[in-house]
Amino acid sequence: MLIGHEKLTETFKQLIKDDRLSHGYIFFGEPGVGKFSFAVSLATYLETGEFQKLSRPLGETLIIRPDEEGTVSINDIRESKYFLFQKPAHSSRRTVIVNDAESLTPQAQHAILKIAEEPPSSALIMLIVPNPEALLPTLQSRLQKIYFPRVSSKLTTAMLVKQFKVTKEKAAEITKISFGKPGRAIKLVEGGGQTRQLAGENRDKKEVIERMTESNEVMKEELTEIIAELAKDPIGNYEKLKSILNRASLISQFNTNKRLQLESALWSI
Repeated sequence: MLIGHEKLTETFKQLIKDDRLSHGYIFFGEPGVGKFSFAVSLATYLETGEFQKLSRPLGETLIIRPDEEGTVSINDIRESKYFLFQKPAHSSRRTVIVNDAESLTPQAQHAILKIAEEPPSSALIMLIVPNPEALLPTLQSRLQKIYFPRVSSKLTTAMLVKQFKVTKEKAAEITKISFGKPGRAIKLVEGGGQTRQLAGENRDKKEVIERMTESNEVMKEELTEIIAELAKDPIGNYEKLKSILNRASLISQFNTNKRLQLESALWSI
């Protein structure tokens, strides 16, 4: 469910109406604020006229995610090139969405850059990242950057009450610890609203690091939980928050030793 980005929605609808949609965008902002949902909704609008995520697959959209090793390879981008250079049958654009684009290998980024330099007229590329600095400067320069801010507590609470039928009190409680991230709020309500609370439960850090290196998805989930727990006391935990946020930024870079950064970030908590 897409909430909190109504102005952006209207802006992109107008761009499409005026035939001024760019060939490529970088959607950036914190995890859980709706970047990926917006990209899929935009692709759906181009194909069906409805600005929302549908349960069925889209015929003119290719979604690329990191593999089990946590990377997006040049082979994935070669597949997307073939996809983009075909003529769309049910939309004005053929769309490629790369989620967690910070996982693109350098070779894959160069391959996207070549497509972006001479894109087909019917191509649309959307890269989803927390921080655009994880991408090559040359690639950044070829795509328009769109920032996605946090969503208001009022909208998040209303969404939880309407979609998940929880009480206003429970929705407000979950909203408070989701920090303006509807995606996090949904995961919390689906999981019973419980956080892992690494900082407060003295969990075995070796075990946590082993779990976090299993996949990028697990790593992001754990880091989000830890940061949320520390943020309950932002003054007292200022140095810890500063350290873990800096390390999280480094972890997003493809050529970084993720285990080393995790150990440095978590060992002092």
